[in-house]
Amino acid sequence: MRSDGSTLSAVVIQGELEHEEPGGTDIKTMEPGSYFSSRGECAHQVSCERGDDCIIHARMEGRFDVVPVQPENVPVQPEN
Repeated sequence: MRSDGSTLSAVVIQGELEHEEPGGTDIKTMEPGSYFSSRGECAHQVSCERGDDCIIHARMEGRFDVVPVQPENVPVQPEN
């Protein structure tokens, strides 16, 4: 998730989300009820274990992008 706005706030609703803070090297596993936030331009890397469903609620002021990335060596599964 990339934000060009002034603030970003997100909370994990379902699943176990892996989150890497902007500029960080540690990946934190976040359970439902956990949250993260930032101010200014930033990029958060978030992922969910394959086969699990993760739901987050994110609120941002200003422009933002959500850019999906396919992990290496994992074939893309067609949706039914």
